[in-house]
Amino acid sequence: MKKRTRTIPKIKRDRGFIMSSAWYTQIGNNFRSWAASASNLFAASMILRQEEEKERERLLEEENHLEPISVAINTGEAQRLMTAFGLEALLKSVWLKTGRQLVADGKYVGLPCENKKKKWHNLVAICDDIGILLEPSERHILKSLSDIGR
Repeated sequence: MKKRTRTIPKIKRDRGFIMSSAWYTQIGNNFRSWAASASNLFAASMILRQEEEKERERLLEEENHLEPISVAINTGEAQRLMTAFGLEALLKSVWLKTGRQLVADGKYVGLPCENKKKKWHNLVAICDDIGILLEPSERHILKSLSDIGR
């Protein structure tokens, strides 16, 4: 009787889990994973915004501010950061949807703007790589959000 053998892929440990480079490649190139991350980041940003608005309303209604002021009042920067990273994840999802890759052999290879121009978290450059045409006002907004992410 012949003994069966199987090849075990190269594995690495990440956060207590053992994953193969093939797993990283598959997940990293799955546009749905990037879209889900974008959705989570947008949701987190929206929740922070809602909490900030509630706190502002509470402060306006109270005459004597006896209660301590919530930390939610100072989350504007975090909201914008999560929105910027959410847009980046969504744009990378679009990149993958067009049949291109972000991960090869278990390593993040990125977008052309990240590799050639060393432009990390640059939403305008990512749109340019994908081929999304932007109006000047859109470029300005995305540039402002990109500055937060760097």
